[in-house]
Amino acid sequence: MTASAPDRPPVRYERSPHVRRIMLTEYRSYAALDLEIDAAVVALTGENGAGKTNVLEALSLFTPGRGLRRAEFSDCARSGGSGGFSASILLQDEDGAIRLGTGFDPGGEGSGARKCRIDGAPVGSPRDFAERLRVVWMTPSMDGLFAGAAGERRRFLERGIALQLLLDGLGELEARELQQLDRLLQLRRHHQRLGLLEVEA
Repeated sequence: MTASAPDRPPVRYERSPHVRRIMLTEYRSYAALDLEIDAAVVALTGENGAGKTNVLEALSLFTPGRGLRRAEFSDCARSGGSGGFSASILLQDEDGAIRLGTGFDPGGEGSGARKCRIDGAPVGSPRDFAERLRVVWMTPSMDGLFAGAAGERRRFLERGIALQLLLDGLGELEARELQQLDRLLQLRRHHQRLGLLEVEA
């Protein structure tokens, strides 16, 4: 598998971090991977089963949740390995370099829990990464957002708005407040469905 930049002029993103290195240990198909990246736009190429999606999934773990496959963390560990894994990325922006790390250690302290670090120092959760990195992905399974019901697109956008509120520091929403916002959005959708049924009746 190789990482290469398309033949196009480089694009500069104002105040935007770039992933300069991806390091995986005992993750999916990788016993070890150390991939250096020197471009703003990158294309991963390789044969089927080379591990391209595994790299993308590892990047998606630097967001709250279970990543683009929504897999259990124990399932991300390499078959025949220790049962755990680690993933880290080196970010570079105008302020310098910073390293983010996450992983799963089934036999360590707080076994079964996900571990997160910034420059080697433990942090509470992947939400702490959001101040330094924003990750968005689109996969073939998400085609329904465009071809499916309008409600699915609305839910996707509403969750994006909630995340943007968090990232912009509006009140520094805690998890409990985000859950309250999610419940309010669900209630709004419920009322919209009732209104639609009343109109159809």
